[in-house]
Amino acid sequence: MTQPPIEQRIFGKTRRAVTCVGLGGEGVLRTHGREQEARAVLQTAADQGITYFDSARVYADSELYYGNLWAKYPEIRAAIFQASKSASRDLNSEGRYRYQTMLKIPGANHNNIFIYGLNNYMAAIQKLVNQK
Repeated sequence: MTQPPIEQRIFGKTRRAVTCVGLGGEGVLRTHGREQEARAVLQTAADQGITYFDSARVYADSELYYGNLWAKYPEIRAAIFQASKSASRDLNSEGRYRYQTMLKIPGANHNNIFIYGLNNYMAAIQKLVNQK
């Protein structure tokens, strides 16, 4: 039985359509040394049509897991919207360091959006989604 496609919406001012359901960086993605399991989760999400993927430097090896898959399958990376974030309040200190560190990971060397200074990430995402 074929599943209907996941509903998509335009992500704020980015003008990119992303799925209303995304994959966050918790569970097996917030671990160290579980590459095969993490790859299976990421691959399954992409195979199911999910196009919004979220990560953060504090999610253990999450960015590394994403980067390894995107480096191996750039065609999957081209179809998804990758978000990352930092709780640092500005990009002149820890936020910049975290962003620059993420950029050094092969395959994870760019995000579609990097959000910093957030204590309530979901509220910020909702604000972006509601922008016209």
